[in-house]
Amino acid sequence: MTLGILLRSEGFEVQLARGGVQVPQAVARFEPDVIFLGLAMSEYDGLYVAQTLKQYLGERCPLLIALAGEGTGADRQKVEASGFKHYFAKPYDPEALLKIVFSSTPR
Repeated sequence: MTLGILLRSEGFEVQLARGGVQVPQAVARFEPDVIFLGLAMSEYDGLYVAQTLKQYLGERCPLLIALAGEGTGADRQKVEASGFKHYFAKPYDPEALLKIVFSSTPR
């Protein structure tokens, strides 16, 4: 929610999905340029959702950014293997997140 507020305050259109099951449906409706996925989402975790999106969308898959409660080296390896381009562990640096979003989206 906080990240959504931050992105909206910077002029981005934001669609929130509350769990892994809702993400593919939201992506189909919204067609985002960037997707932030929590690694510990309900139903399906972020790794599974990322792999599914990459499988079905291929080159059309939006930029995937992983968000984790805690960061470990093992998490980073799993995240990269799942198709994420960036990884952030709490506490997130809002400036670093925005820099990636600004550089990855048409404005």
